[in-house]
Amino acid sequence: MHRLTSKLFRDLKNTKSFYDDIYVFTKSNSIQEHLKALRKTLDILRDNKLYVKLAKCVFCANEIPCLGDFVGRDGVRMDPDKVQTIKDWPVPRNQEELHSFLGLTVYVQRFWPEYASLTATMFALLKKQNKRNVKIHLNDEQLKNFKELMRRLCNPPVLHLPDFNKPMRLRTDASKFVGGGVLFQVVDGAERPIAYTNRKMKSAELNYPTQQQELLAIVHALAAFRIYYLDKPPIVETDHKSLEQCW
Repeated sequence: MHRLTSKLFRDLKNTKSFYDDIYVFTKSNSIQEHLKALRKTLDILRDNKLYVKLAKCVFCANEIPCLGDFVGRDGVRMDPDKVQTIKDWPVPRNQEELHSFLGLTVYVQRFWPEYASLTATMFALLKKQNKRNVKIHLNDEQLKNFKELMRRLCNPPVLHLPDFNKPMRLRTDASKFVGGGVLFQVVDGAERPIAYTNRKMKSAELNYPTQQQELLAIVHALAAFRIYYLDKPPIVETDHKSLEQCW
């Protein structure tokens, strides 16, 4: 289905598809322009004897659900239902509950630069015993991070929609036991984050010298965001001066 819809709509700049989900969008505020783009899409569906279920359609909206997020004029934000599920989660009492909680919170990783540092100590609890029903007790630091994660969900960030005609910038950093970065663009003089990535370093990586840890953060971020700059490499920014010797 994805191959079929991609082929059908490949010449329509205002229409994209993902399997049986079809998205029609226009930058202009003109309703006529939007209806024109919608008509072209519906004509192609009709000509190919493909049908849509009206009850599942949303028309002329400022924001729509798309691949697990909500995408609109203001950017990309978290699915409020997923956010609420995380906010309602009780303090984990055993490894199974903690495993489920952390599996759910991975969703917010690209929205927060500090996700890995907030969850690292909780992930460490899963390594102690490989039994899901083992009871656990969050220490003061872990409980503090758990509550901080919940607090931040009360005001979730909105990510910028990338403009592939403008330069991409990648700022990376490695600190303590975490490395990662933020992909962003400068719009009207202001930095607009597109996505964040961060991960806890492995045991061996913690012994790397600072320069190698900073390089590791760059490599990780470049790999995480590679889909955004297949045609043109990003401008990489780092605050570690010694890396200038590498280029």
